[in-house]
Amino acid sequence: MVLSVGTRLGPYEILAPAGAGGMGEVYRARDTRLERTVAVKILPRAFADTVDLRIRFDREAKAISSLNHPNICTLYDVGHQEGIDFLVMEYLEGETLSDHLKKGALAASDIFTYAIQIADALDKAHKLGLVHRDLKPSNIMLTKSGAKLLDFGLAKVQSPTAPAMGASGVTMTTPVTGEGTILGTLQYMSPEQLEGKEVDGRSDIFSFGAILYEMATGKRAFEGKSQATLIASIIKEQPQPICQIMPLSPPMLDRVVRQCLEKDANDRWQSAGDLKQALQWISEGGSQVGIPAAVSVRRKRRERILWGVTAMLAAVSLALGVMTITRTTPVPKVARWVVPAPQGLASVTWPRISPDGTTIAFQAADTTGQNGIYIRPLNSLESHLLVKVQSANCRHFWSPDSRQLAFFDGNQLKKVSIAGGLAQIICEANGADGAWGSKGIILFDGGNADSIRQVSASGGTPAAASRIDRTHGEHMSAWPCFLPDGEHFLFLADVDSSSAEFALKMGSVHSLDATTLTRVNSRIEYADGYVLYFKNELLVAHRFDPSRLQLVGEPVPVSGNVASISSAARALFSVSEDGTLIYQKGLSGDLRSIIRLTRRGDSATTIGPLGRYSDFSLSPDNSRIAYGLESEQANAMDVWVRDLRRNVSSRLTFGPAYNSWPIWKPDGTRVVFVSSRTAGHFSAWQRNANGTGADEKIFAHDTAEVGITSFSRDGATAVLQVYIGSSMDIWILPMAAGKAEPLLTQPYDEWRGVLSPNGRFLSYQTNETGRPEIYIRELSPTGGKWQVSANRGLAPQWRADGSELYYVTPEFDFFAVPISYEGGLDIGTPVKLFNHRYIYWYYNTLTPYAVTNDGQHFFVHSPAEQGNTAEFIVVQNWAEELKER
Repeated sequence: MVLSVGTRLGPYEILAPAGAGGMGEVYRARDTRLERTVAVKILPRAFADTVDLRIRFDREAKAISSLNHPNICTLYDVGHQEGIDFLVMEYLEGETLSDHLKKGALAASDIFTYAIQIADALDKAHKLGLVHRDLKPSNIMLTKSGAKLLDFGLAKVQSPTAPAMGASGVTMTTPVTGEGTILGTLQYMSPEQLEGKEVDGRSDIFSFGAILYEMATGKRAFEGKSQATLIASIIKEQPQPICQIMPLSPPMLDRVVRQCLEKDANDRWQSAGDLKQALQWISEGGSQVGIPAAVSVRRKRRERILWGVTAMLAAVSLALGVMTITRTTPVPKVARWVVPAPQGLASVTWPRISPDGTTIAFQAADTTGQNGIYIRPLNSLESHLLVKVQSANCRHFWSPDSRQLAFFDGNQLKKVSIAGGLAQIICEANGADGAWGSKGIILFDGGNADSIRQVSASGGTPAAASRIDRTHGEHMSAWPCFLPDGEHFLFLADVDSSSAEFALKMGSVHSLDATTLTRVNSRIEYADGYVLYFKNELLVAHRFDPSRLQLVGEPVPVSGNVASISSAARALFSVSEDGTLIYQKGLSGDLRSIIRLTRRGDSATTIGPLGRYSDFSLSPDNSRIAYGLESEQANAMDVWVRDLRRNVSSRLTFGPAYNSWPIWKPDGTRVVFVSSRTAGHFSAWQRNANGTGADEKIFAHDTAEVGITSFSRDGATAVLQVYIGSSMDIWILPMAAGKAEPLLTQPYDEWRGVLSPNGRFLSYQTNETGRPEIYIRELSPTGGKWQVSANRGLAPQWRADGSELYYVTPEFDFFAVPISYEGGLDIGTPVKLFNHRYIYWYYNTLTPYAVTNDGQHFFVHSPAEQGNTAEFIVVQNWAEELKER
């Protein structure tokens, strides 16, 4: 409907046409009562003809009119006159973002100015329960006062003549006269909106990510020659990284946008408020992650050259800081520098700064593959070995006086003086992470089903320090962190193993009860009145009042691009009491490769690109390899299958949660895997290897984590690895009956059981001697048991014809053991084949290698070269920057 100049709709007099809006014609008009210029939008006749839609429109318009935000176009009035429905809005002068983008990408300063304003407006609306549903450049007006969102919420109301696409169907920007018009609207829709599902604020965040991508690059995030190909692109593809199109853009901007554009809404930013904070942090230059890549390279070069000078100045600064100053104390300066990668060391990880801020302790392996804990004083240019350890993941922690380190090695908690000497045993215990309090108590997390434990630092018997609240679904406690009083502590509780979040709880060494404070994505540390943790891929600091024992306010971003081990939960950062923060950059410990070696350990061939691979398994005919691949956000994992002949990979599972430990069925038609999709526990599932059909549950246990580690050659029997209580056991599952029975259930751990090809013997790993060894057990009622490895062994595997048994050692040696069956089982002497580094998490890895049927080639799960990800970033007086925010 076209209105002539002078037409009056109630008190509003039409002055001139102003263009076409998302829901109809727009006019510039005069409010004769208040003598102000307004915009009047005439809505399609369909609203007048449909009572339900008009009532719904009126109700929603009233809600939108309650929005009072400087970056949302204000809705003044809604009216109905002689069959005409209309809206009266704030009149804006400027140009739409869509028109502005025709000139190309925006200037960097404008990108962040407008993006922060839009995110703030979305946050305001979402908190009131309002979702835009039609966010796109043409609905954003750029004015002298900033960006303004238009048509907020109207996309929820759909013309009855529009295609039936569910409650969140395509909004008509103009009459649909051709395919191109619909494409203009589809361009910014979220996958769930395209699929006709109900949407929430996270759908707006996806649309905003597509807009932000276009603002930064001048190109649309998703393209397609037709409606079908565009929809497929949005649902399945990832846009080209921003930094590849605009090399001088801040690297962290690309990461922020990529998280906006995650296909699964659960993987996106969960609130526009968090997104706004991240954008503000990048625009303020709060860290090197905001530096364009080209500038960052030059700065790294300068930092390496100046490292020695900086370290010396840092030592002088610390000495001067303890002097008594009679004049006004100057504000501490924030200083950053890089500690270069240690020479001659690999797998550098787990940096921990001493409480007094003078020394870094980290874990690494030397050229022979020997793992150890190394220390590096900040006033020194050299690192030196403190103590050798068995595990590649012992995760040491400092004593409160900065003179000792505690760590787990095997099933023992030990401590060692940083002055040198032999490590002392504190107690016998299985654990991973710990904290040493000011009152001489050590806390540590036990097995996967254990509560937090406590023991005296001078030695003793561990006792419970917390209680797992199983009535509310908790099944794990981990990552304790002492508060300054040495009595209260923070720790994490895992309620849903399919989620990347943990409950942050506070407990006391005097009680098993605990209080939930908030939810986080990683381990935590306390220092200088703040609790630090990961939230939405950023390291954040959350103010904590130690006198009231509670969090205060909202978390504030500290840094991005912080590395982690295996998942974001094991974030690689550390803080000291004197205000020093240290973290490891990039994706250290995450990027891995699958390589193929000969039996001599040479002629390495890489299989596929680098990735966050977990366990893998060769198909029975050796033509395919199944592997687990973790998401970039480290909050999910899926099983993939790669055709080794065609070098093509296909995704087999599609979530939810963690799907890993792939094992082929003997006939090669199905892949079996473990999944955490059932809240609280891992269970065994299977799927057709060609990707058809649905995931099928094979076996689950009410109180235990279970996974299948082997099948008999006929597929009739499966070997289960069962983690129940704090013990790892081996069970047998007859597939036809579906009821598992325990086989090996000793007080020590027995796991990674593998059936021999003839089905008569079981090889497995156990720590019954106090260290991991490989055994073979005959499965007959009177069968014997034989130790195979002589000096520690891990992850046994049989040759396809049963003539050899293979295993590896913690020192990365690969062994083959001759096996014959004439006159009974005859086990030969282990023969070392070669040495090669592999990825191995003590309990979480099923096997770090696979062997071809003829025993001539080995596929190895190998760490990628770390490069500069082995560097440490040191930030002194890091909390001072927070005071400016």
